[in-house]
Amino acid sequence: MASMVAEQLGLAQKAFFTNDKNAAEQLRENEKTIDAIHDKTGNYLHKISSLMLSERDRAKKRTLVHAVTDLERIADLAENLAEYIRQENIVFSDRAKRDLEVFYNNAVQVFASSANSLKRKKITLDMDVDRLDHRLEELKTEYRNKFLLHQQEDSSRPAVDALYPNVLKDIERITAHAHNIAESVLKMK
Repeated sequence: MASMVAEQLGLAQKAFFTNDKNAAEQLRENEKTIDAIHDKTGNYLHKISSLMLSERDRAKKRTLVHAVTDLERIADLAENLAEYIRQENIVFSDRAKRDLEVFYNNAVQVFASSANSLKRKKITLDMDVDRLDHRLEELKTEYRNKFLLHQQEDSSRPAVDALYPNVLKDIERITAHAHNIAESVLKMK
């Protein structure tokens, strides 16, 4: 499921940053599969709750429950980004798009580190996740300040002004869910 979500993040990047409508459509189709996997996996994990599991197995199950939910939410957020391109007459400046893409690429790195820790069942990459998280916080503050300055200088684009903070928030939430995955793996030990 993590590899499918990674693919979704790639498609969202193509859709949002290059206005690739085919990538957006593929992302929407993939989302249906991810939702089905999430539901079936959740049902299975719920069923094994009634089994007598060791403490270690219960910890693994909890990690999987949380990770599957976070993965599904990351896929939803990727879909949100692709949906933004459907809005008419919304064009970000080149500078704004560059800033958002830097922010997005950092979020994808946090996801990749977290997904790798889940796959390996080790949190050896925890420091990478924390370092990247810190960098994203710095970028978020910088970009919000730039946005506010730009908004004061040019108030003629209310639709874009309303959308930019939403995009930042969705990217930030991708990072938060990825960090949750890394934390779940840490708790599994």
